[in-house]
Amino acid sequence: CRCRCRCSEPAAMSLTILLYKSILKTTQAYSKASLPLTGIVGTRWTAPPTLDVVGYVRHLFRQPTDTLQADLNEGLHAFRQLNKQLSVLQQADETYRSALSMWAREQAEVVERMRAMPQHGEAQAVLHAWGLLEVLTNDFPNSSAASRDEQLIQHQTELRSSLSDLADEVRRSAPAHLMHQDQLGGTAGVGPEHLRFLSEELFQKRKFRNYPFEWVYDGLDPARLRCVLKTTKGMPLTLGALYTQVGTMLGVDLRMCATPVPSVHIPEELMNMKGRQVRVGGSTGQGPPPLQWTVQTEGTEDGKPVLISVDVSRKGEVTTHPRASVSEPQSPYARRGFHMDVWAEMARVMVTAHQRRGQSDEVAFWMYQSMALDANAEEWAQFRTYIE
Repeated sequence: CRCRCRCSEPAAMSLTILLYKSILKTTQAYSKASLPLTGIVGTRWTAPPTLDVVGYVRHLFRQPTDTLQADLNEGLHAFRQLNKQLSVLQQADETYRSALSMWAREQAEVVERMRAMPQHGEAQAVLHAWGLLEVLTNDFPNSSAASRDEQLIQHQTELRSSLSDLADEVRRSAPAHLMHQDQLGGTAGVGPEHLRFLSEELFQKRKFRNYPFEWVYDGLDPARLRCVLKTTKGMPLTLGALYTQVGTMLGVDLRMCATPVPSVHIPEELMNMKGRQVRVGGSTGQGPPPLQWTVQTEGTEDGKPVLISVDVSRKGEVTTHPRASVSEPQSPYARRGFHMDVWAEMARVMVTAHQRRGQSDEVAFWMYQSMALDANAEEWAQFRTYIE
């Protein structure tokens, strides 16, 4: 059996091989159509956004299976969903497809970068995505493909330069006992004191902060990393990205983690919410609940292994939690990369922002990107009768 699934029955073996080839052929259709593929709608396969769906599918088919029939049923369902999902995305407007092709290209490049340097590939993927966001929010429908590529390189270069300058300033301010070989912690390891210093530099000294805002009045600036670097006012998503980028440049392996927070009802007359509900494709769009972002890394405290968390919405508050001294080995696809959550959240945030601003064309533009970047996106509900 080429898929190495250890099938015990010839019929099951043949079906598994056929299913495996069919799914891979369908994923290739996404690539040919220049569409990103980060998950399969309505299945337990790749439930969170996944960077390398093709690699993940191969990983699944190589596992020993005690309940082969159940896995085959799920695989057949995934195959049907993949084709329906592809059909929906292919029906998108040409401008929307152009945006999706830029995400697809970025996804392919990230896969290659992650293979070459997995430790820093995630942070770099987040940085590049914010450069892409600048292109997508800068009169995208009226720009040429060549102009978009030129803008993308320019924005990514400028963002990297600004963040590198900020990291250098922090490095020069660091006490000698916190730096080892020009890195925070270095070979000595990272402790909570290192991230407390970084939090103090960013949130106390340079005044970066989680700033209350309303999309109607503040525009898209709170979600644009370039603007946050200039104004120091951001939302947890952008502040987490900034913190992660600076920390990574200082040699600390940081990752962003998201958790849902309860939505708060705000009176319509207070928030001027007229236009919050926007009709797209014959149904009413509602903004998804917000996500609370923290930054995490593994380190030591008093000689004991701990998980260190930084709450960027509370001025970089640092907390520690005990962890096992030896992490269990994971498959390459178990640690799927925090940047996929960030990409999906960026698109969700843009949908919400334009809903609040009553901009239906922009809502539709970002709705397709949200769907393409997250198979669990709420926008898929509008196609439920077709996709299920």
